[in-house]
Amino acid sequence: RDPRIAAIVPVHLIATDAKGSAVDQEVSTVNVSRRGALVKGVRGEFRAGSKVTLARGLHREEFQVEWVGKPSSADAGQMGVSLLNSNSSFWEDIAGRAAVDESSPQREDSAENIQVKGKARAHSA
Repeated sequence: RDPRIAAIVPVHLIATDAKGSAVDQEVSTVNVSRRGALVKGVRGEFRAGSKVTLARGLHREEFQVEWVGKPSSADAGQMGVSLLNSNSSFWEDIAGRAAVDESSPQREDSAENIQVKGKARAHSA
């Protein structure tokens, strides 16, 4: 399991929800790793195992839903996703920015927080 980096990144979510409705909405990440993310602001009903597409800038990638926050809970509107293509570089720029240089010690209380500004854009191929 890769380390998670606290990063607020706007992304575009494209999917079909559990009720068969098309979903096309702006959401943002809470944290990311090289192979996945926790996103918030999700509207619609999703189930673990379903497929979704996330887009940001010119990047577009398919993910599998691993976890969905329960409605009426503090986690409502959140979803954990993992990349279907393990060789993808979708989060590489963010995860790479926060990579810890093993030769220099890092204090436990100095968590890396990254905020990426701008709008997520879906780019059709």
